[in-house]
Amino acid sequence: MKLPKTALALAIACAFASAHAAEALNAAAGPDARQAKKLETVSVIGQGSTRQVQRISVLDVEVHPPGTSPLQLLDKLPGVHTESSDPFGAYEWSERISLRGFNQNRLGFTLDNIPLGDMSYGNNNGLHISRAIISENLAGAELAEGIGALGTASTSDLGGTVQFYSADPAPEYGVTVGQTVGSDSATRTYARLDTGDHGGLAMALSGVHASIDKWKGYGTQSYDQFNGKAVYQLGSDSTLSALVTTSDRVEIDYQDLSLDSQRRLGWNWDNYQPDWNRAVAAAYCLPSNGNLGACQFTGGVNSVDDAYYSANGQRKDRLVGLNGDFALADHLRLKSTAYYHNDRGQGHWWTPYVPSSATVPISIRTTEYGIDRAGLINALHYDLGAN
Repeated sequence: MKLPKTALALAIACAFASAHAAEALNAAAGPDARQAKKLETVSVIGQGSTRQVQRISVLDVEVHPPGTSPLQLLDKLPGVHTESSDPFGAYEWSERISLRGFNQNRLGFTLDNIPLGDMSYGNNNGLHISRAIISENLAGAELAEGIGALGTASTSDLGGTVQFYSADPAPEYGVTVGQTVGSDSATRTYARLDTGDHGGLAMALSGVHASIDKWKGYGTQSYDQFNGKAVYQLGSDSTLSALVTTSDRVEIDYQDLSLDSQRRLGWNWDNYQPDWNRAVAAAYCLPSNGNLGACQFTGGVNSVDDAYYSANGQRKDRLVGLNGDFALADHLRLKSTAYYHNDRGQGHWWTPYVPSSATVPISIRTTEYGIDRAGLINALHYDLGAN
């Protein structure tokens, strides 16, 4: 935009006048006015953490659809990236989390101080948070970036820790029921009973049944869970709590996609089930199966690994935890956690690499899962005062 010459001259004159006025004010005020103001004290207020800690509250849980994996709640935090094949994060095999470049195997996870391992699908020292607790019963989470603290019950926390906390029973009697329905035949029923506080003892019992068809391909993801928690107030400054959770899950797998297979087969590509004949025809294309029948790839497929007939995972978990927070004396506290975890399951894969007979080029391979672990964690705290 061009300004008239008179307007431009007026603007320049005003700028010079403002500069001269500022110099005149500074000169009149003396040299001290041009110096930075010195503060006698500086106050820094924190929350007692020596590391950067991000927190998820119960309000963050409530704004997500029921059944959303607790890991999905962390995705909004700085440096956190989560992935899953479905919007709820319910398909555990596909769900992954990374924190500032550290993958899931380098992070530590706990629930009420109970170790969850690195939450890998086939680990031997933990279980996924989605199986450990019903999402509605989550009270919050703390995510610590950087090397995990020594107080975290984890051996894999090189890249940070995530500590989940279960919700305490409500002090008043109450019943909560939630029903969710949606596309892909989704249905989920949640019910909870709070006994209220009775002489310092409060309990909560809850359960959920959910079933939802895969958003692509054939199969249903379903699970049943139970959570029970009791809290007992010992005196005025000590508590004892017990947590019992069970989880029974059956998950039909999604077929993995590479960039190449996605371009050839599209986003909606999945395993062959229920088309058995197409799976058999593709399996014949392995050289080792070539003498069993006619090889036939269709619809852009060029490899037996583009899809299998089907695959699924079945898991049963039982988790028990006992937590105590005891005031032993002035400034002296003992915190103890005892836990037991039992896991049994199978992973099924219809593999074309091993024929089951002279005429059938596919067999079922099974992976057996089994965990029995128990532990006791103690921490003694003594407050030395300000130092």
